[in-house]
Amino acid sequence: MQELAVRETPEFSLNSRPILTIVAVLGMTVGLGLLYPSSLAGKTFTLLGLTLLGGLVGAWKGRALRGPAYWAAAIGSFVGLIVLYLFMGALSLPLLVAAMMGWGCLEGLILGPALAMYVDALGAETVASAFGISAAVMAASAAIANLTAVDTAGLGKWLSFGLLGLIVVAVVGMFRGFSERVSKAYAVFGMALFTGYFLYDFSRMKQSPDNTWAQAGRLAVSIYLDFLNFFLFLLRFMAHSRRR
Repeated sequence: MQELAVRETPEFSLNSRPILTIVAVLGMTVGLGLLYPSSLAGKTFTLLGLTLLGGLVGAWKGRALRGPAYWAAAIGSFVGLIVLYLFMGALSLPLLVAAMMGWGCLEGLILGPALAMYVDALGAETVASAFGISAAVMAASAAIANLTAVDTAGLGKWLSFGLLGLIVVAVVGMFRGFSERVSKAYAVFGMALFTGYFLYDFSRMKQSPDNTWAQAGRLAVSIYLDFLNFFLFLLRFMAHSRRR
């Protein structure tokens, strides 16, 4: 599989349009949380927006991250996720917010080089548009799960099978490579899978009787990972669609 070219020191040339897109997404997410502050949905969106903010800071700082520093951030992100899940219920709200933003920043650090590569190949405006599209899909999924009678809470088992298949194909692709057509199909399947995860996690949020900040944190972590994966698969699709 042909690789995208990466500059030695990738630069982000963000003009007003990408910045406005990012600010709009963050404003929408945190704004929804502030609109319903006492509900589980409001708490989840507040934490999700703050985690996304941490992720954006990390992605900016980590755009040239390489070598041992990259692997340190990757290990820190994995360990941080485990610690978050184990101790989320014991954290006060300020500590929970700080922990979520810190973990989001670590996730951003390890995504920074990939995002720099896509900015180099597609342009900052296209990457920002993909960010906005990902947010729109997330918002639409939240609306479907919360405002309709559609029950997607039973998708968990099938989504797990789909995720396992996605991982297997990725491992095979590391050794054999894919054609452009297969790469695009793989990206489309990834986007469909994580749209399913959006619906599943928002259904869990709707049906959860546990209206606590700890539960909101767990849901925010899941939805944040759904968002990142959808965003990356969309960028992958866009990059392969530009090739001839």
